[in-house]
Amino acid sequence: GFQRNFSNRLEVMKKLDTLGKYVRVYFENNNRVNDSESFLDSERNIFGDDSSQQILDQRTTIDNANDSYELGASFRQPLNKDLYLDFRYSYNNNEQKNERSVSDFDEGTGEYIYNSTLSSDFDFNARKHVPEIGFGSNGKKFRFNLRARMEQIGLDNEDFIQETSFSKDYSNLLFSSYANYTIGNNKRLGLNYNSRLNVPSVNQLQPVPNVRNPLNIIVGNPNLGPEVTHNLYLNYNDYNWKDRTGLFLYSGVNFENDKVVSITTTDEDFIRTTTYENVEGNYRAWAGINYS
Repeated sequence: GFQRNFSNRLEVMKKLDTLGKYVRVYFENNNRVNDSESFLDSERNIFGDDSSQQILDQRTTIDNANDSYELGASFRQPLNKDLYLDFRYSYNNNEQKNERSVSDFDEGTGEYIYNSTLSSDFDFNARKHVPEIGFGSNGKKFRFNLRARMEQIGLDNEDFIQETSFSKDYSNLLFSSYANYTIGNNKRLGLNYNSRLNVPSVNQLQPVPNVRNPLNIIVGNPNLGPEVTHNLYLNYNDYNWKDRTGLFLYSGVNFENDKVVSITTTDEDFIRTTTYENVEGNYRAWAGINYS
């Protein structure tokens, strides 16, 4: 196989006054190439009244290229010594090209013959626009930040061999915030919240069956929605520098809406078929205490 990865980030920041006003512009890219070749030799025997045998000798070559480019800018406007407003915008374009060529060995010719049914050649494009606004304070005792952003994502996929295509558009309003309060010289209370959007991968959306493993067929679901994760974290810190003793309390909870999970069914010939669905009700919570 062959792999190549190139990434780069360029950022320029300019302070506009002494109160904290600034403007920042950045550009980043990530370019990956991954080519591979694999062989599959398998034999499947079904016994009984309707017995059968299937022998596979296949060669699979995969040429995969992924190019991602992102451009963004941010501006901070102080309102007074402590308060400020933030304005941000970012645009990301991700282009993925994947060509999978499957060939079956022909005993008559002694060569591998191209199998168009099992092959695919698709272009997948994802575009994301994210405008964002924030309000915060850098006070000595109380620091906080509240942010709201609108993630607008468009997906387009086309398979030139199987002649299938789909398009999806997602638009979600997400929030994030943090607050830190200094109760005394050694006591601090913190609260953090953030929400994150996870878009299904092209393999989870691609409706063309992947039968590379004939006993475990994988089929994507183009009707999948995005996952939305909510994280909440609370902590309390009380450290006595003189006595070198400290107390640290923390707790958190994580909620996942429309989580993408795999669902597998097995037929009467013990052939497994796996696809993907969105499910609700996933969460986890934790808490702890440290004393030294």
